Amino acid sequence: MIERTTTLYVMILGSILQATMSLISLASSARFLWQGSAAIAAAYSVQQRAAWAIAALWSVVAVIAGVAMLRRRIWARSLYAVGGLFALLAWFALLPWPLVITAVVPVAATTAALYSRAAETHWRAVTATAKKPRRALAATTLFAAATGLIYGTYLGMFLSRGWMYEQFGGNPPLYHFIAWIVILVGAVFVSPPGTRAWQCGVSLMVSVVALTFAFIGFLPYTAVFARHLGAQFHPFEINWGPAGFGVTVIAGAAWLLLSIAKMRRGPKEPPSPHGPLPDFT
Repeated sequence: MIERTTTLYVMILGSILQATMSLISLASSARFLWQGSAAIAAAYSVQQRAAWAIAALWSVVAVIAGVAMLRRRIWARSLYAVGGLFALLAWFALLPWPLVITAVVPVAATTAALYSRAAETHWRAVTATAKKPRRALAATTLFAAATGLIYGTYLGMFLSRGWMYEQFGGNPPLYHFIAWIVILVGAVFVSPPGTRAWQCGVSLMVSVVALTFAFIGFLPYTAVFARHLGAQFHPFEINWGPAGFGVTVIAGAAWLLLSIAKMRRGPKEPPSPHGPLPDFT
C-alpha cells in the first residue's frame, strides 16, 4: 500500500512540475515572438498558435488541480481528467497525430493513478488543519527547488535549445548539477528525522517521471517520426543513450531511498501524509 500511495503523490507532483515548466517555456516563447519581427511570428501557423494557447490553459488547469489534489479536494481529480481530455481533443484537431499521441501518455498515466483503488486512501484521509512546522516547510521548499532545478538542467543539457538551455549562460551544466546536489543535501539535513529517505526518494522520482514524460514528448521530432509532422515542424535529435542512462540512475537512487523508507515503516503500513511523513502540501 505504501508504494501505491507514494506513486499517487509522485504522479500529482510530476504533473505540477511539468505544467509549471510548460508555462515558463510558453511565456519564454511568447516573449520571443513579441519582441521578434512579424516575419518570425508569421512562420508559425494559426493552428500552432491555437495549440500553444490550449497548452497554456491546460497547464494552468493542471497546476490548480494538482495543488487541490494534494489538499484532498476530490473534485480536483475530475478537473484534471476532464481538462486533459478536452486539451487532447483540441490538439487532435490542431496538431499532427504523433504529437498528440505522446501527449496522451502523461495524462492517461496520471489519470489512472488518480482513479486507482489505492488512491482512495488519499481521498478519504482527513486534511490537516495544524500549521506546518517551519523545518518541514523549509525542507519542502528545498526539495521542490532541487526537483525543478534538475528537471530544467537535464532537459536544457540534452535539448541544447530553449530557455532551459539559455539558463546556463555559456557556463557548463556541471555548475547546475553541483547546485542541485547542494540543495538536495541541504533539504535532506533540514528534513525532520524519519522522513528524509522518503522525501528525498519522492523528490528524485518526481524528476524521473517528469523527465520521462518530457522525453516521450520529444520523440515525434526524431528523424523516424518527423516526416509525419509537416514542413512547419523542425526535426532534431537527442542523445538518447546518455539521456536514458542518467534518468535510469536517478530512478535507481529514488527506488533505493523509497525502499529504505518502506522497510523502516513496515510493508503493510500506509503512509500518513500528516503524520510522520509529509506530503508536500
